[in-house]
Amino acid sequence: MKNLVSDDIYKKLKKEEVICMPTDTVWGLLCKASSDKAVQRIYQLKNRNSNKPLALLVSGVEMAKNYINLNKDIKKLLECEQPITVIASLKLPFTLSRYINLKTQNIGLRIPKNPDLTALIERIGEPLVATSANLSGQEFNKEEFFKLYKNKLAIYDFETKTVDASAIIDYSLTPPRIIRATAKQKEFLKEFNVR
Repeated sequence: MKNLVSDDIYKKLKKEEVICMPTDTVWGLLCKASSDKAVQRIYQLKNRNSNKPLALLVSGVEMAKNYINLNKDIKKLLECEQPITVIASLKLPFTLSRYINLKTQNIGLRIPKNPDLTALIERIGEPLVATSANLSGQEFNKEEFFKLYKNKLAIYDFETKTVDASAIIDYSLTPPRIIRATAKQKEFLKEFNVR
C-alpha cells in the first residue's frame, strides 16, 4: 500500500476528515475514532442507520487492550493471518466517539494485516473507524462511487490487492458465534471452536 503513511493522508485524518481508500480487505471509509464530526459524516456518506455500530482498526493487541478485555482466544484471532473482526464487551470509560456504538456496550475491532496500515494507525495514535465504502445495502462499484463522491471526500486510489471482507466473530455471546464468514474463513475458524 504505497503512500499509505503519506503526510497528506495523515493530515486529513488528524483534521477529522473522512477518507476513502483500499484497506487490506475491501475499499473503506476511514476516520479518526475520537472525532464525533467524522464518525457522523461516515454515517451520512453511507446512508447508514445510526444505531448500527462501526468497527475499529487498531495497530496491535496493545492498542486493542485499551478497548476490550483480551482473553487468549481473542488475542490469537486478532493476531492470526486471516482478517478477523472480533466483537467484545467494551471497556469503560469509553474514550472515543460515542456515535460509533450508540445502542450497544460492545465494540468490533481488528488488526489490519498490512504493516503500512498499522503504521498509519500507530502514527495517528488512536484507532481508526473503518467501514466498507458501499452505500448501506448495496454492492461497491468503484467507478460509480468515484463519480458520486469525488467532490465530497478525499479518495486515495493506489494499486493494492483487496480480499474478502473480514470474518466477524461475536465474543460478547456465550459461546462465541460467527456473525459473518466465507466458506474458506469458516474452515479456518474451526480450530477456534466458534460456530
